Amino acid sequence: MWQMGLLAHTERGQVLFAADGCWLRRAIRENRPPARATAFFVDDMSAVRDTIERLHHFALACPDVKLVPCHCPEAFREEVEQRYGLANFARLAQHFVRANWRWQHLQGAALERYQEERAQRMVAYAQAHSPFYRTHWAGHDLRQWRLLPTVDKAVMMEHFSTFNTRGISHESCDASGASSRT
Repeated sequence: MWQMGLLAHTERGQVLFAADGCWLRRAIRENRPPARATAFFVDDMSAVRDTIERLHHFALACPDVKLVPCHCPEAFREEVEQRYGLANFARLAQHFVRANWRWQHLQGAALERYQEERAQRMVAYAQAHSPFYRTHWAGHDLRQWRLLPTVDKAVMMEHFSTFNTRGISHESCDASGASSRT
């Protein structure tokens, strides 16, 4: 039984949304299996117990990561409403629902079509917004994205300000990183 979670990197730290992996934060804290009645709702109770145990060990190993079981009223109220606001949670939930749908429904040819479409969209975005890629890919058929010339880190760093799609200079990133470390 596979469970899907979402690890979000936020300005307040990392948050692991545990989806259906566990329903209550208390179960993770106490490494406590769910009530026997849960067996009527799940396909594999041993997988549920295993998931709770894994989340418990994760919580011990990574105490700085907030664990949010998505059906836990305590976690929802504390971590989402109070800290992140409902607007941000709604956007995050929308992305999660879409990712979960893709995980469950996109397989075989449908998955390949989806991946091809996403790759085409990324290439089109880079072509439209990155001066570097407009030059780097000049004369190439963008529909054949697998054949486009690749870029290594040295080339990326050499052309940093035209490589990124926001026009950020390498110097401003260095300055920003230095100020965050002091």
